[in-house]
Amino acid sequence: MEPKCPFSDAVLGAGFGCRHALAVTERTGPAVHCGDSAALQRCCGFEQSLRRQGIPAFGVEDDLGTMPQSVLVKVHCGGLLGLADRYALTQQGRVADIDALLLRAEDALGLENLPIDSLVPAMTAYKLRRRRG
Repeated sequence: MEPKCPFSDAVLGAGFGCRHALAVTERTGPAVHCGDSAALQRCCGFEQSLRRQGIPAFGVEDDLGTMPQSVLVKVHCGGLLGLADRYALTQQGRVADIDALLLRAEDALGLENLPIDSLVPAMTAYKLRRRRG
C-alpha cells in the first residue's frame, strides 16, 4: 500500500494535480496516495513548513481535535498557489502538477530556503469552493 499524499485534500477537493497521485477508495471514502517516495518526501517536508507558518495565521492550533479541516485546506491550497504564482505555474487557479512545482522551487532556492512566510497571504486569501447541492 502506498503512503497517503499530504495534499490529498487539494487533489480531491480543489482540482489540483500531481503526476504521482494515485486515486484510491478507502473505507472512509476517496483518498490519494503517492506513487513516488522522493516526491512524497519533498511534499511532506513542504507541507510541514506550510503548517508551521500558515496555521497560526488563522488563530488556531495544529490540533486534529480542534482545528477545522477548512483551515488545513486553505493552508495547503493557498500555499501551493502562492508558490505556483511565484513561478507562473498556476492554471485557472489550480496547480497542474504539485511535484513539478516543488522540483522547480527546489532547483531555484532549495525547499529548505523557501520564504514560506511570504505564502501566508495566499493561504489566508484562499477561498474554499462552495459545495453544490
